[in-house]
Amino acid sequence: MIHVYDDIISRLDDNNTEELLRTHSDDVGSRMPVLSSYSSDGSLDSTVILRCEGYLHDFGKVTPHFQRYVRCAYVEEKQLTYHARLGAFAVFHALEWMGASERDCLVGMLAVLKHHGRLPDAAERLTKIVKAERNDDGYVVQQVDDIDENAQNRAVANELLREGSNGSASWESFKTAIDDGTLFATIIELASESGHREGTEEPAPEQLPPKLYDRVLHHWSVLTLADKTSAAAIKDRDLRPSHLELTDLEEHIHTLREDLDDPPPLEPDTTTSSLPLDLTDETALNQLREGVRRLVKDNAEQFVSSSANVATLTLPTGLGKTFTGITAAYTIRNALDHTELSTETRPRVVYALPYTSIIEQTRDIFESEDILNADPYGLAFTVHHYLSDTVSYPKIEGEYDGDQTANSEGFFDPALLGESWRSGTTLTTFVQLFESLTAPTNANGLKLPSLTNSVIILDEPQTLPKQWWEAIRRLTTLLVERYDANIISMTATQPSLFTHAPEIETMSLLGGSDSDTPPLVDTCFEAVERVEYNVDESVHSFEAGSDDLLSIDAAADRLFGAATTPMNRSVTEDDDGSSVLSVCNTVASTQELTEAVNERATTAGRPVARIGEAYQDALQVCSPPVNDNDPSPSSRPNPDAVAEQTLYELGFRPLDTDASVPLAKQQWRLRATTEPSTLYVGTFTSRLRSRDRRAIVTIANVLARAGVPFVFVSTQAVEAGVDISFARVYRDLAPLDSVVQAAGRCNRSFEWGHSAGQVTVWALAGPEGTSRPPATCVYKPKKLLSKVAAILGDRCRKRDSAALPESDLTRRAIPAFYDWIERQDLEDRTLVERIESCHAEQLQYASLIDDEYAKYDVIVAETAFERALLNTMVDSFASKDKHSRYDLLTAMADLRVSVPVSDIETIQSQVHRIDRKSFDAEGINVLACTVVSERSPYDLAAGGFIVTDDDGLAGRFTFH
Repeated sequence: MIHVYDDIISRLDDNNTEELLRTHSDDVGSRMPVLSSYSSDGSLDSTVILRCEGYLHDFGKVTPHFQRYVRCAYVEEKQLTYHARLGAFAVFHALEWMGASERDCLVGMLAVLKHHGRLPDAAERLTKIVKAERNDDGYVVQQVDDIDENAQNRAVANELLREGSNGSASWESFKTAIDDGTLFATIIELASESGHREGTEEPAPEQLPPKLYDRVLHHWSVLTLADKTSAAAIKDRDLRPSHLELTDLEEHIHTLREDLDDPPPLEPDTTTSSLPLDLTDETALNQLREGVRRLVKDNAEQFVSSSANVATLTLPTGLGKTFTGITAAYTIRNALDHTELSTETRPRVVYALPYTSIIEQTRDIFESEDILNADPYGLAFTVHHYLSDTVSYPKIEGEYDGDQTANSEGFFDPALLGESWRSGTTLTTFVQLFESLTAPTNANGLKLPSLTNSVIILDEPQTLPKQWWEAIRRLTTLLVERYDANIISMTATQPSLFTHAPEIETMSLLGGSDSDTPPLVDTCFEAVERVEYNVDESVHSFEAGSDDLLSIDAAADRLFGAATTPMNRSVTEDDDGSSVLSVCNTVASTQELTEAVNERATTAGRPVARIGEAYQDALQVCSPPVNDNDPSPSSRPNPDAVAEQTLYELGFRPLDTDASVPLAKQQWRLRATTEPSTLYVGTFTSRLRSRDRRAIVTIANVLARAGVPFVFVSTQAVEAGVDISFARVYRDLAPLDSVVQAAGRCNRSFEWGHSAGQVTVWALAGPEGTSRPPATCVYKPKKLLSKVAAILGDRCRKRDSAALPESDLTRRAIPAFYDWIERQDLEDRTLVERIESCHAEQLQYASLIDDEYAKYDVIVAETAFERALLNTMVDSFASKDKHSRYDLLTAMADLRVSVPVSDIETIQSQVHRIDRKSFDAEGINVLACTVVSERSPYDLAAGGFIVTDDDGLAGRFTFH
């Protein structure tokens, strides 16, 4: 006879205090309906189903073996301590006896089966465990017998089943269903194809109920969050968000417009000829920006009552898209029916961007004291990506009293609230959003309940990989139908991602449906034409299949000539040169082109000042001294302070010292003692630490308007959402939406006049000794680039000119490009097929980052202070101070770089694990690099942490 305990418990807390299983079950069962307001279309109300799942999820803990295990007694047969499988069978039985549909029974079973892990391939897993139990290879039958032999365990099991099923099921009914095999037979019949005899059944995912994956994902994620927050002793009220208010944004806009009258009202049918504004005037443009924002606000209210599920916002660079998008999202949030929702439980807003490299700029808008004044550690706003600090603290006096040891499963971790997206607004990435909908890890699934009734902004969705488009449509349908989410697709080049999907109805926030684009859209694009496109001969060569592409040396010569020639309409009359941005497709071509520009300048007798080298010196100057006390992350210099010091190092001085003007917008000029013929050269990739990226973008912004010869060579890390402006932009051949994104970095705020920016599209040849162009290393299949070249060639032939107006490319060439994409077989059907067949285990390998390289995160310490900080963190991993080490790890997130494993293998002696374990050991797979010599792999002048010539996606973007 197994030892029997009087109390059947769920866990012991850190003080060895027992928590009754019934107490935990009741708490989780009560939480689940609160965390999900979705109503099932099955035979039972979803509240009843969710409560049943929550109440019985730990049913397996009632076994005598688990009761020994939880009290730290030795148990020889480990399998008999497992609790999820028994709980899963109990939930299926309870729901079946309550009259739930077959689908809801399967949903409950699968959710409980993996509530401590990842979701499985449904049919395969269900068939396997049932066959195991039938063949005596399982352990559930033994667990049931053990419970039945012990009166106390049996009594609690009966109580749980009756309470969880509203009195429908009991221990007797459950044991009978196990003993006679009827429960096993029902389940295997739903998930498998019958064999000639019992035990030969094969999984049959095609027999599963439709959209089972959607429902399982939803219930599993709600159960996971309810269970973890209950175990962490987080109060229900602390799971509710607070909110940023639209009125704060509008007060800021009102302050900016205090000398302006209200803008004339706009209508969807407004044309350029009927627009009563002088669009060459900045004041008139501000009127147009505000007029558009107000129109979008009005239409956002109408969207809530419309039948559309996706709202589109198509606006060109320069018309305040971010402010307008936030206005739309908060308006929709406020307009949603709150009959059963208090202010605290209003829908959340999720703002998703393509890359971590551009999040900080948008974050500034939310956190600026003058705009939304968001507290990044509060419950109104959270930034969440793989490098972010996602701590959210409950704003309740004395609630936790600084003692975060409230549960047996570890410390109360404030990051749990941030990573669960419980804040009113979450700023995140596409990877965090969409990969969390495709078989997420247990931790990543915590965020999904917060999507219920949410408003989701997809900023620049055209950057999503074309292979994922069909899957994105399917996941969008999941968000709309299962979570009742409202989607805003916001971009300058609205892709056919949603507008060509018959299952998704769209509505333009500028008025009308997307099948009938309102004239106002064209009017906005024509009103803010910033650039003219020039199509280089090398693009026509690519179209013709010729190898006569533009060499790196020839491109460098062109860049040098453009930088040393002032624009016809310069920022100031005494400009000595012009600012030039060259966007390359690979890290290798970026580095090679940078060196070629330097050599060209040297040959011409011009001195070269490399931005990265000056920044490196400024970083050392601004770094605080290392003292005997433990260094504090808060003592590190602000990136703007380092940027300002860099400008002084480069020989510039500010024309004004107005502290209210952001450094990136200030005017600086060369000091009289500085050599005026100097060519300034910068290199920018995603292999820079995010802290350095932020500062270098600020420096480049100032130099671009300083009237000096300036060449900035970058990967695509610069082109989406980075607020930077150059007089001329050169873009290596790429999909048209990427070309337009790069053009968004040219004449961004009309610094050089209306339509005065120059954007050149060229096709670069591969490095010397290779025949493969850099563009083909990145964009596949090759026919994608061939079509781009053909479209550009066709537009040039129709106009009989190599020059194309901006509106011609954005309003004619881009739609033709998307129409062509829709006719091609570029999408990956496998993802959708796995969703439909509930193959969750297979889905876990899907990634938006189509990267052949595994990666390490490397913390790079460049200064003595950063090295001291890093050493303190490494030392803390050897101690028992859990909070200190993870706090430091979080605080140093902006010093991290993602580096392919193949690169790390070549410099293994220069890096080490922060926990000092071997590379293949369990633990924290974050590396540290503190090399202080010319051998350091981190080179600010060359673009960051670059060891080998990596042409993969990881060398271009940081997605997470």
